[in-house]
Amino acid sequence: VYVYNSSSSSSRPGIKISSNSLAIKCEGISTKGYGIIFTSSNNIVFDCYLHDSTYGIWFSNTAVAIINSIIDRTTVGANLGNSSNQRFINNTFYDCNTNILSTGSLYSQFINNIFSKSSVAGANWTAEAPTNFWDYNVWHDCAANVNVTKGVHDQTDVDPQFVDPENGNFAIGTNLKADGIPGLFPGGLSTGYIDPGAVQRQEPAAGGSSVWVGEGS
Repeated sequence: VYVYNSSSSSSRPGIKISSNSLAIKCEGISTKGYGIIFTSSNNIVFDCYLHDSTYGIWFSNTAVAIINSIIDRTTVGANLGNSSNQRFINNTFYDCNTNILSTGSLYSQFINNIFSKSSVAGANWTAEAPTNFWDYNVWHDCAANVNVTKGVHDQTDVDPQFVDPENGNFAIGTNLKADGIPGLFPGGLSTGYIDPGAVQRQEPAAGGSSVWVGEGS
């Protein structure tokens, strides 16, 4: 689904989702509003591209998972309000003034995300929320976080080497190769090859060579 809301009035949605819904492979733009807005709980956003909006994502309820999605060129990438139990996994935020904004979201997880080029705040909470879990994220060229403590394995100012972010190509370079979790599983017998961010490549590919999405072999 592709939605472009060009209304000159404020607070207009591109995609509006109530409860128990899945948005997959959707592109949402709202020049004066929300790429996606949730009005109820238990939703999943997967492989979506939300950009050139005031808010990429707006939450008003709990239990939403944002997975493998790109949020690009927004004033706020995701506004959680005080909604809790959110999951952000393997997403790419780029050129958002503030990547994630919250007045008090609790019990949420932020894993394997790339936050790049934010001018106001990387992540901004009204107060520190120890029940949230942040780890294996990448913070590149981001303003300071407010009341958000980075995870032990978070990386700061490592360039993702995006191929062509200004034109929507967020394939990464070698700096972040396989730096996501899971890597080595407990027991030491299985190893994952996960990249941070939304755009993944195969490692190793069939025949033993590495194939990079958007970059060739």
